[in-house]
Amino acid sequence: MTTNPFDDDSIEHLVLVNDEGQHSLWPAFAEVPAGWTVVHGRASRQSCVDYVNEHWTDMRPHSLIKAMGDATKLVCLPYAGAGASVYRPWADVAGNALEIVPLQLPGRERLIDEEPYRDVHKAADALLPQLRERLGSGDHKVALFGHSLGAVLAYELAHRLADEPGIELVRVFVSGSPHPGQGREQRATGLSDDDFLARVGEFAGYSHPALDDPEMREMLLPTLRADVEMHETYVPSTPLPLDAPLTVIRGEDDTLVTHDEAASWNKASGCDFEHVEVPGGHMYLTESAPALVRLIASKLA
Repeated sequence: MTTNPFDDDSIEHLVLVNDEGQHSLWPAFAEVPAGWTVVHGRASRQSCVDYVNEHWTDMRPHSLIKAMGDATKLVCLPYAGAGASVYRPWADVAGNALEIVPLQLPGRERLIDEEPYRDVHKAADALLPQLRERLGSGDHKVALFGHSLGAVLAYELAHRLADEPGIELVRVFVSGSPHPGQGREQRATGLSDDDFLARVGEFAGYSHPALDDPEMREMLLPTLRADVEMHETYVPSTPLPLDAPLTVIRGEDDTLVTHDEAASWNKASGCDFEHVEVPGGHMYLTESAPALVRLIASKLA
């Protein structure tokens, strides 16, 4: 008698999740169906069952959760040189699973005429009232996501949210950054324009096409310089660990942040800690946003 592969303890399984947050065990040998993303495995069937029991605690589909006003707000912090608009397409991917709340720093997009920050702490202090205004009154479940510079901004903002009434910080996601107390050995601050852009290109593994246009380069370079300086001179405001679950995400081919440097974020976590490796380099999120958003949503389900 043939054993149903979904019940076969002798083979490896996956855990899949769809846009509604519904989870499914899946035989690892089978092709993953469209509309589903792998969030755990390959692993034993029991390991996959345990994962589902731990992470799928609310059986309501995301569309129902959002309709009932219970959707988690995913607050997104920009990486160097970026503005809030890089996260706006995430709303279409997230659908009903999450409410995407991108925050804006000065010196870019609609705030292009404002002086950019060169200090992470001043930036985080200013982002807190912006977030409160975006959230409005009432109680809110909030998660934070930040990549590279955004990771340390998320870390500092998370500490500030600890004392904010009406906000439950459910998880912090940091990406493409070493532990906040570690800093960077390679630096770009103080270099000539050409050398600075070349070094930043080495860091990121790519160069934005806008920087090839002389007029755009002249407009964007001061903000990019300020952001890089802000990141490279950053010193954490406190040695205390975060009082919230922490997930660190790293592109497995990232040449700027090593596996061990990403894993060192466990020193910043006083609660549940998780380290996830995904395909791609340092700027993996520019090409893999849908998979990243689904991964984040699965951790918050």
